[in-house]
Amino acid sequence: MKINNEFFLNCCDEQSETFSVRITRLLPIRARDQGSDRYNERKPSISFVKSFLASLLLLGLLASCASDDVAIDRSLDYKDFIKDDMADIGAASSASKRVVTVPTVQDNYFWNNSNFSLAGIPDNIYGPEMLKSIKKYSYSSSDYHINRTVAISDTLILWLAENKLYAYDVNHPSNLKWSVAISHDSHEFVGGGVYVKGDYIAATCGSNDLAVIDSRNGHILWTFSLANIARSTPLIYKETVIINTVDNILYGFDLNTGLMKWLVKEAHEKLGFLGSASPEFFEDTIIMPFSSGKLIAMNVADGQLKWSSSLSLGLGVKSYINDVDMVPVVKNNAVFLSSSNGVLYAIDAKTGTPKWSNLQAGGGGQVWSAGDYVYTINKNNILVAVYKGDGSVQWSLNLQDPSKKKSDNIFFEDVDPMFRGPTMANGRLYITSSEGSLLVVDAISGHKIDEISVSDNIFSPAIVVNGKIYLISSSGSLSVIG
Repeated sequence: MKINNEFFLNCCDEQSETFSVRITRLLPIRARDQGSDRYNERKPSISFVKSFLASLLLLGLLASCASDDVAIDRSLDYKDFIKDDMADIGAASSASKRVVTVPTVQDNYFWNNSNFSLAGIPDNIYGPEMLKSIKKYSYSSSDYHINRTVAISDTLILWLAENKLYAYDVNHPSNLKWSVAISHDSHEFVGGGVYVKGDYIAATCGSNDLAVIDSRNGHILWTFSLANIARSTPLIYKETVIINTVDNILYGFDLNTGLMKWLVKEAHEKLGFLGSASPEFFEDTIIMPFSSGKLIAMNVADGQLKWSSSLSLGLGVKSYINDVDMVPVVKNNAVFLSSSNGVLYAIDAKTGTPKWSNLQAGGGGQVWSAGDYVYTINKNNILVAVYKGDGSVQWSLNLQDPSKKKSDNIFFEDVDPMFRGPTMANGRLYITSSEGSLLVVDAISGHKIDEISVSDNIFSPAIVVNGKIYLISSSGSLSVIG
């Protein structure tokens, strides 16, 4: 099941039967069997695709998702979920009065999670000065590994593919030290992730299995069968393993024994993208966004609620999609989130009080925090630098090259490339492209500096550890620059 250029919208009708609408380029179908809480992946029928126009199918299914008292603008098509005329933004009038600076470059020795959490990561990482030395390591020859993610400790490169976790020597990436099955379920799962802390690794692979593993030898210390599948990345914090499932249940387990310490349940959203947000920590607090549009903070020791905040909705058809499918970025006592409805949020991490929101800067992807600015890519593939003080845009850069021909897939023509990131190293922003290139942008001016061809279909953000850049491709290869 290939997922390189497709993604899906999940809907529920009034009888709560879950089905999916393919929109374009990102993630595979999920369907729920009647009478079961387990989601399974289902391969699309080509004959079905040829029988219906995808845009008409989308509009029809959206209509069935709506209740009688909700009006849907039926003039919109699938591109309204991805692109937005209002998201073509420029710099604010106050931008010229501000002087942009970047933090001092610092070494980074690990990337202990596969969900792009920035906890413990320097704002401006020391990276390679030259991008000419590229080494590639092939970890898989199959096109059917649908959840390749990487975490890097001081000794290991942890590679998750399908239901197995592989540990390679960080100094000799072709040297496999051990491997272990996270789940023995034979289904092709979507999502999951890896979190490593000291001698412990917590991992999920898109099934309902959570495993804690000894990082020294790959031995499974304990497992737990969750009530539903987990597409998010676990978090290890304060001797607690925290994991979220697709039905918006957040679990806390004792790291050493595997015993459940607490459980928090949030309302399950009817309409959303296939994916799942991951928890983040702040002081003694766990901060978790849910697909319902709720952001909550709870005590890590007992799961008691500290505060709750409802995220504002987008405009038009996007107002039905509240998903935040990223790990929150917590910096300078603020929580930064980019939502699938196109909104970028800043929320007080201590109280949950909204600081500001920008309706044009969000896109559901990663957010990088550095100094007085956050950097992210919006729904129209525009890289923006947003001032932390008030949410105004300092500069913007369209990442798409209008001279390049867009790619097609079996459902739609002219599919836009996917961009991931940004990651800041040496005062520059690194963005990966699904077309196999690495873009380099000056963080102060927003000017594009360079673009190099690396590999086919890079779909993860750039990871920078020990002065090297690590990139993951959909074909199962790891490219190391520097």
